[in-house]
Amino acid sequence: MSRHEGRLQGRGTIGERSVHVEVDAFWKAHFTILRQASVVSPYIEEHKAELRAANSGRSDTWLAKQHRENFGQWLKEKFLGQQTNSKELYHLAMGPSSIVLLYEGYNINAYTFYMRKQDAKSANQNSGVQIKAYDSENRAQTYCGFIEEI
Repeated sequence: MSRHEGRLQGRGTIGERSVHVEVDAFWKAHFTILRQASVVSPYIEEHKAELRAANSGRSDTWLAKQHRENFGQWLKEKFLGQQTNSKELYHLAMGPSSIVLLYEGYNINAYTFYMRKQDAKSANQNSGVQIKAYDSENRAQTYCGFIEEI
């Protein structure tokens, strides 16, 4: 295989390792995705109804918070070890993976990027990045930095 294979699609090149992370942001994003998926919508109402029945004296605000915080886990437990008619529903119910792949180098859009730590070992430097973006006052700004983690 050519060493340039996959350079447009994105592929890790060196230093692959996996880490386990516990990040609340994963679950918040998962809840947002679940709310938007039509295949999940019947279960949203079922979960809310169960919460209301078990907590009849609680406020709507409390119920909404409990739904937001517990719906993903409730859905996972509902389908864990069971067959569904939809692979999409099953995969959504299982939630995001807490395993994240990290790389010291990565090919994307025909460019190879390295972490700053990897650049220190190489004659060619390719960890610097620059982006043009608009600030809060809608003025074009150029931001520069280094890739610390991929």
